[in-house]
Amino acid sequence: MIAFIGLGNMGRGMCRNLVLKHLLTKEGSNQNSLIVFNRTRSRSEELQAQLPPGSVEIADSVDDAVTRADIIYTCLSNDDVVEQVLRNALHSHPAGKLFVECSTIHRLVTKVLTEQVLQAGARFVACPVSGAPDRAEAGQLICVECGLPFCKGVMGRDVIDLSGKTPDAASTLKVLGNSFNMVEVIAEGHVLAEKAGLGNSLCHEYVEKFFPGVYASYSTRMITGDYWNRDEPLFTAQLARKDIKHALNLAETVGTRMPGLEVVDRNLAKVDTPSTSGAQV
Repeated sequence: MIAFIGLGNMGRGMCRNLVLKHLLTKEGSNQNSLIVFNRTRSRSEELQAQLPPGSVEIADSVDDAVTRADIIYTCLSNDDVVEQVLRNALHSHPAGKLFVECSTIHRLVTKVLTEQVLQAGARFVACPVSGAPDRAEAGQLICVECGLPFCKGVMGRDVIDLSGKTPDAASTLKVLGNSFNMVEVIAEGHVLAEKAGLGNSLCHEYVEKFFPGVYASYSTRMITGDYWNRDEPLFTAQLARKDIKHALNLAETVGTRMPGLEVVDRNLAKVDTPSTSGAQV
């Protein structure tokens, strides 16, 4: 059986596609239902209610999810949470199980987790996913370093195969991908278009035609005020700065700099304050 731990904005969409495009198909018929666990149980209950009856089972704890599953996915918010969850999981007799870690974490954390999981007699795949939450819903994520059959064509539209590399290479590539600061560039472009009298609609049309997909969706969210209508942020400024910190740390480690990313971090710092904890990218 498959378990999925972490039902944030990315995890919910990934789970939906796991159920609808794999578990409920002939290929996945021997897998039974998907076991899910989230710290806030109401999220698990909401997901269960949205999918066909019997297709989702709710675990009571990390231990419960790991004990009942053969393959365990994790998609969590930050390094500390990932380490805590994996630490708990490794107390649940994990020998022979496969852990697939989909979060964006520092490569050194991935190295440590790999060693711990292997020492416990289990297997480990680093499979960070790239794409906005709407791409997760549509099953259009890019999965880095995972050849499992329920990635491409199920949760993702393609796989970047890092076979032969150690798992931390996947984390390095994911952090690098998150450092392509197109959100900053698109935002600056919209500000200039507005102030120059061109207007946002033409700027948005340009983005749509040259950068369709995720960048166009960011542009749409910027000019429609999408963030005002959400109960929770799709991706917080705090998490964005976490990813930036990882990239800047990596750059410093290898003796280089990323000046453009430093600008992004300074801008995000203005809204990443205790009074604006829900600020989103």
